Amino acid sequence: MRFSTSFPRAETIQIGLAGVMELYNYVEELIHSPLTRQALLCHQHRKLVEEALDGSVTLLDACGTAKDILLMTNEHVQDLQSALRRRGGDSSIESNIASYICFRKKVKKNISKCLGALQRMESRLGSSPVLHLDHHLAVVLDC
Repeated sequence: MRFSTSFPRAETIQIGLAGVMELYNYVEELIHSPLTRQALLCHQHRKLVEEALDGSVTLLDACGTAKDILLMTNEHVQDLQSALRRRGGDSSIESNIASYICFRKKVKKNISKCLGALQRMESRLGSSPVLHLDHHLAVVLDC
């Protein structure tokens, strides 16, 4: 059996994490722009600022969860590969497979929770009436 073809390689994970880091840099640059600061400091948009901050926290949580899942998946795959290479004890292989299946079920639940949170965030931000008043603010909150 070959597990390496169905799971992301270390290089793929590294590229993905580099993309997340680049996204963080763009968000930081966006936050420090004068137009963004002006839009965020405006008193009438306090609720939108709070929603944007909540959305940012939701995105950070989702990114953190994705990173943790990738790292744990990599660990489980390595454990499975080690057990298959040893071939000494079938109970060891069965134990690792059972552990991986349990892990996979937990991951599915975590992913469902993250997707639900992201969908709720998207629907809250998309339905805000003030976004139609200020295009720059809408762009900031949409990112």
